[in-house]
Amino acid sequence: MVRPMIRATFLISILAPLLAAVPALASGSSTSVNHYALDKMSCLAAKLVVARENVVIFHFGNDQYDRIVKEPYFCGTGEDAIPFAAPGRAAGSCHAGYHCEPSHRSDGGP
Repeated sequence: MVRPMIRATFLISILAPLLAAVPALASGSSTSVNHYALDKMSCLAAKLVVARENVVIFHFGNDQYDRIVKEPYFCGTGEDAIPFAAPGRAAGSCHAGYHCEPSHRSDGGP
């Protein structure tokens, strides 16, 4: 009787950490975010890279950069999603995603 109990405890001690990691692996989330030089991209290229990667960092030159997300729900708690228009020939006509900025509301809600 003791032997099966030891075996079960041993299996649980090995499998528990592995099973705990499954949701993180299944989500496909990654902590790395790719960086792009926006001044070298067309409007369409900027839209496509945001659509494909969900979150990117666009560099504008002169050490200026911004985090752009595909949808507002990629912004963090306490952040507002502001539409982001990539610079181009028709200013403001190239919606490429959203810029997240700290919320100025006192309730912290959407």
